[in-house]
Amino acid sequence: MTKVCSKCGIEKSLTEFCKRTACKSGLKGQCKICDKEYRDAHKADSRAWRQSHAKDEADRAKRWQQNHIEELVTYRKEYRHNNKKQITIQKKQYSQTVAGKATNKRGHQRYTQTIAGKAAHVKGSQRRRALEANVFREDFNPIDILKRDDYRCQMCGKKTRPDFKDPHHSLYPNVDHIVPLSKGGSHTKQNTQCLCHKCNTQKNNSGTGDQLRMFG
Repeated sequence: MTKVCSKCGIEKSLTEFCKRTACKSGLKGQCKICDKEYRDAHKADSRAWRQSHAKDEADRAKRWQQNHIEELVTYRKEYRHNNKKQITIQKKQYSQTVAGKATNKRGHQRYTQTIAGKAAHVKGSQRRRALEANVFREDFNPIDILKRDDYRCQMCGKKTRPDFKDPHHSLYPNVDHIVPLSKGGSHTKQNTQCLCHKCNTQKNNSGTGDQLRMFG
């Protein structure tokens, strides 16, 4: 099977033409050589056009995705299902590259700075401490304790500031065990309270504080 190039006019094999589904024949009208020459000659113009129409192209792509969201979801599910091994290999290979390691590090750093990331860190730390102390442990989100106490320190009464980035700030909210784990206290909602960082530091593991809250 052959095809005549629309530019050079030479009859060539179909393998000498790039695929293009928009064309009736399924192939471009120009052969690969002529097509490359054209692209090389207009490379600067193409780059300038893309830069000047970047926002329009991004908006167009976004509209297309919104109008075909169900098709995209179905396609992605099918692709992941049919290419599990290949995706796993690609992820492992990328994670070993310099760019992959940097991306993972940045993503982890961004997550640890969010409220959810900080809560996950506190939850994991307290779970480990409870297991080490061999005390009764409930599974709960530390944020629930802070919300229950309205982010107010249960010792000094001051309002804490969860939006502070510095965890060592005196008004940074801490989830405290009223009866410390080291003294047999349990890791439960009833035995936890909101303290500002200053009061929590001063209390340490003395077991002092508003212990009556355990019976409230």
